[in-house]
Amino acid sequence: MSSAAASPSRTTITVSVRECRIIAERVLIVAGVPLGAVPPIRDAVIDAELLGLGGMAHLRDDLERLWPADVSPLRYREIASGILDVDCGNRSGLIVAPDIMDLAVAFGHRHGGAVLKLASLFRPQLLMALAVSAHLHDVALSIFPGALSIPWAVNAGNAGKGVIVQSCGAMSELHTRDSGNAVVVALPAWGANIADESVARAGGVDYFRALRDGLVLDTALWWELYHIADRALTPDSEMSRTHTGSSAFDIHGNVIGEFGEDYDDVPPQMSALDGSVSITRSSNHDAG
Repeated sequence: MSSAAASPSRTTITVSVRECRIIAERVLIVAGVPLGAVPPIRDAVIDAELLGLGGMAHLRDDLERLWPADVSPLRYREIASGILDVDCGNRSGLIVAPDIMDLAVAFGHRHGGAVLKLASLFRPQLLMALAVSAHLHDVALSIFPGALSIPWAVNAGNAGKGVIVQSCGAMSELHTRDSGNAVVVALPAWGANIADESVARAGGVDYFRALRDGLVLDTALWWELYHIADRALTPDSEMSRTHTGSSAFDIHGNVIGEFGEDYDDVPPQMSALDGSVSITRSSNHDAG
């Protein structure tokens, strides 16, 4: 459960990763993101929050930009072996993150390494969150916002393992740029330390820390998102309340009746049932 931080001002609140995930998912639904696209974008939001990139704040600030979100496939072309030009269509880094991950994984494994040169990208720094889950797909990602002008090459070598060669540019100076472009470098995650790889595959150190300690958010931000998320829930009505309460199942597990909170007695249609009925409590007041 959420808890106010120990600070007397209570300007921050500590919430669990699960709570953040639920609220982010519902806000995306409210924003009109197609339901099939919600889970991967939700995960990008949470990964951005884990890394301190302000995923939840950007979700709130960019809500109008997300409504309705364009989640059509990104347009790209392979200009050289393993090097892609990708048009992000002026969409948020949160929205395009799943497609960028798919392209990085596919071309990174196909060529032993890949470089994705991203243009027309809103909030490119948010793509740095992809590094959190990259190892789940056996790749290591490096994300460089503002690095589009730097020449890159993918050289095959090292016993068939791809080697990324950066020809020029001081990468340490590029992270602060918000120029609407970025470069994502993907390499297969070969030769990693076994212990480190196990942690990475499970979500990484940042994820474990958040599971243990929770995520600290601005209190006003949290409750604003919380109330936006409420709009994704089924409105309270007599009909919706019939789906919250006790459900009756026959011996085969089929639902044969629901009592609902508005009933004090067993519904008449169930009075003739024999004893082979089980009754369970449910709380089905979810998004939908």
